[in-house]
Amino acid sequence: MKIIVYGIGRVKIDMQIDEGRIVSLVVKDVERANLISKDWAKRILKKLVNVLGMKAISQPSCVVYRDPEDSSKDGVSGIVIIAESHISIHAWIEDKAIDITCNSCRDFSINKLVEFCKEEFFTENVKVNVNYKKGE
Repeated sequence: MKIIVYGIGRVKIDMQIDEGRIVSLVVKDVERANLISKDWAKRILKKLVNVLGMKAISQPSCVVYRDPEDSSKDGVSGIVIIAESHISIHAWIEDKAIDITCNSCRDFSINKLVEFCKEEFFTENVKVNVNYKKGE
């Protein structure tokens, strides 16, 4: 399967994907009020499962962390196990940033994932990293 990723400077990069991949997104400039609850993280994980056409085999599990000495470490993290592997999310409240990782042995649209993030989090600041070889 061939995918196209636009790298720095909107340069088109073609990659051949043979079996699964790990896609990590860093989403910045997110409204911080949205990054403070387990319910928020669970809702996002459920939406991601649907957007990517995956099958959840667990309910999302999420934790909110608040550091009493350093609020820059405050955030929420969650994971949902899918039949194809897993999807995780980590959001840092003070940094207004989210990290989303989709690990799947099944094909999915990176474009849909990026567009979902832009629309859901009201930002154009989405960076994509694709690891297309398992175990490397």
